[in-house]
Amino acid sequence: MMRKIFWDLDGTILDIRQRLYRLFCELTDTQIGFEKYWQLKEAGYNQAKMLSYIGSTVEKKEFHTIWLANVERMGLLHYDTLQPGIKEILADLFSGGYAMYIVTNRQCLENVKKQLYHLGINSFFKNIITTEQKCTKAEAVKQQGINAAGGIFIGDSKEDMQAALELNCEAIYLGKKLDVDMPGLKLIGCGEEAYGILNLKNNLRL
Repeated sequence: MMRKIFWDLDGTILDIRQRLYRLFCELTDTQIGFEKYWQLKEAGYNQAKMLSYIGSTVEKKEFHTIWLANVERMGLLHYDTLQPGIKEILADLFSGGYAMYIVTNRQCLENVKKQLYHLGINSFFKNIITTEQKCTKAEAVKQQGINAAGGIFIGDSKEDMQAALELNCEAIYLGKKLDVDMPGLKLIGCGEEAYGILNLKNNLRL
C-alpha cells in the first residue's frame, strides 16, 4: 500500500506573502512597506490590529468579507511562488511512490487546479481537497472517504497539526513556533519554514 502524504498549500508549498501584502494595500489604499507589513504579521497582528495600525476606519467584519471575496482572484494568485526546493522534493516523493494530497482552506477548487498547473506541480497530486472555509481540514479529508491513518501531514499552522492528530498521521511542522500542547501528536519534524523546507528530505528520509 502506498503511504499517503497530506500537504497544506499556502505557506507550505507556496510563498504567498506578496499576494497577501498586495491585497491588503489594494483594499486599504495604503503604502505600508512589504517588510513592515510582514514584521507586524509575524508579531501577531491580525486583520483588526493591522487596520488599527494604519488608521483605517473600515469595520473588521466588512473587511474580512471583502478580503475573502478577493484573496483567491487569479490576478493575485500569479504573485504566489514555489517555496525553494519544494518542486524537487515533490518530484522525488512522487517517483518514490507516495500518494500525495493537497489539503487547503481555499474556497475555489478550480483556481487551485489552474494555479498548480501553471506552477508545473499539478501532476504530483492524487487529489486536491478544499474546505471551502466550511469545515476543518480533518473533516474535509474524512468527507472524501480517505483513510489517512499512518500517513504524514505537512503544514505550517496549528490547524494542520490538529488535522494530523485527528487523522492519526505523523506530522511535520514548518511554521515558526508550535506553541500549543497536543498530547498524542506524532511530530517527526519541526522548524521554521525556510529551515524546514531545506530539511524536509531528512524528515521524510529521502
